[in-house]
Amino acid sequence: MDSLANESSVNHAHVDSNGSIAPYTDAIDAARILLLGLTDKLNTLRHCIINNLSAESLHDFRITIRKIRCLLAEMDGILPEPGLTENKDAFRKMMDKTGLLRDLEVCIQILEENKSKKIFANGELEAVLAHVHLNENKERKFFINYLDSEEFRVQCKQWKNYLEKINKIEHGLERSKFPIRLVSTESICLRYLKTIRQAKKVSGKNYETEKIHELRKSGKRLRYLIDLFSDLYPKKTVKSTMKELKKFQDCLGRLQDLEVQVDLLTEMKILLKNELTNSSRSAINHLIEEQENLKTKIQKKAIKLVKRYLGTSRKTMGTLIQI
Repeated sequence: MDSLANESSVNHAHVDSNGSIAPYTDAIDAARILLLGLTDKLNTLRHCIINNLSAESLHDFRITIRKIRCLLAEMDGILPEPGLTENKDAFRKMMDKTGLLRDLEVCIQILEENKSKKIFANGELEAVLAHVHLNENKERKFFINYLDSEEFRVQCKQWKNYLEKINKIEHGLERSKFPIRLVSTESICLRYLKTIRQAKKVSGKNYETEKIHELRKSGKRLRYLIDLFSDLYPKKTVKSTMKELKKFQDCLGRLQDLEVQVDLLTEMKILLKNELTNSSRSAINHLIEEQENLKTKIQKKAIKLVKRYLGTSRKTMGTLIQI
């Protein structure tokens, strides 16, 4: 079975004594080391998913792809073309393959949590749950087949060739010889400033769902950057910075899940309109209403957490990135 890359291609010449990248490692060497480590993890998760797909392995697979995409996006002027743009696109498509499966798994979780409530005691949600399970099983098989497909093997080969190319090229790009600590600090600063700008847009009374969604994505990118380059900064400061980010990120993630679930439940109600009893239809409407009410509560909580982050993050981020 093809893998995404060979671990043997890692060059440890610019790694410190404990196996981590060092602050003055050339940016291109640090990027290659990080990408190879992430690729090894992706290979392990791929085999886990093929053998026994679980919600945890799917979650870790998605996070690892996001980190690879995040790193590739920050390496303009460091990683070479041709190949960079093609691999960015390949990992985006890989991520797209996981989206519906993840949404269906969250939908099943919500239905399972609610089906035992007194209001649904007569099994009114069972028909919807059965339909979601059916679709989840189809999507699960589709994703596993994709990981074992020729399409995926071609992507593996393309990525492997690109990583080998990075290992062999001269450090001729403008920023490739910059110390990785300088590059990472610049990236974190710029992403933090963008996150703050977006946070200010949703911290007032007239916020929009789309702006909250953009803040969630930007904050997530900031967390990935800090995590990817955590070896370059004091552990205690990294931990406190990540904890502060995680508070409002988790809340925004919950909000996004509710948005998706309301849409999925509404779609299921339409698809199953000829199979549902009046009581089942009423049950779905009640569940959708509950989720909408919960969205309103979590939106208010999210705004409070975003305001708190605006007030406290400057100090923690300043401590993190000081050179």
